[in-house]
Amino acid sequence: MNEFYHVYQLSLWTTSIEHATPDCVCTGKQCSQCTYTICLGNFHRFVRSKDGYRAECKICRKAESETEEFKAKRRERDKKNAEHINEKKRAWYHSHPEQVKIMQHKSNNSEAGRAKYKRYVQRHPERRRISENTWKKKNVERVKVYAQTRTANRKARKRQAGGSFTTRQWEALKAEYNHTCLCCRRREPVIKLTPDHIVPIAKGGSSDIGNIQPLCLPCNMRKKTKVIDYRPLWKNEDLSG
Repeated sequence: MNEFYHVYQLSLWTTSIEHATPDCVCTGKQCSQCTYTICLGNFHRFVRSKDGYRAECKICRKAESETEEFKAKRRERDKKNAEHINEKKRAWYHSHPEQVKIMQHKSNNSEAGRAKYKRYVQRHPERRRISENTWKKKNVERVKVYAQTRTANRKARKRQAGGSFTTRQWEALKAEYNHTCLCCRRREPVIKLTPDHIVPIAKGGSSDIGNIQPLCLPCNMRKKTKVIDYRPLWKNEDLSG
């Protein structure tokens, strides 16, 4: 009688729980945070507990892990165990080369991966420079090929864009602005002026002298493919004298 009653009660208990998998017949467990009794499939495994599961359900643990307090504690713990964590990571990377390639490909071709790399570069700009220089030293031939390809592509775009200017026109343009970089206001010979396309070739600009302004190399590189005309600022500030 007692055994029959126990089985009957167990069947009623299991039907009231929404199980994580169709074949699950567990009696469930009460979460210590939300106090709901849910299927064991909604709890993380934990070998140190008596029943082998965490006290909090997955949803509560995820909500807790997104708090700033939890993140601060995790960062502090990771710093203390950085050497051990890095050793385990290196061992895993060496033993799973194919999976590492797949992960790197997905990371490099996803918005989340690019955003993560951008945040890393902002936090550690010196590490990026060191890694880039190391890579260039190990891949000298690839760097040369890339430079040649980039130069050839730029020349092709220039030919398609049309227009040109002579050395005399360029010297006259520099003299008109007193050999000054129109962006940072430094002068030659402290800096080396370079011709910058106001409307970049990539955006349909020509190589005519009317589309050229003198900028130093750092300012020219920072401008990239933006359409910025610094000439009106020069005229308004009247710095030519």
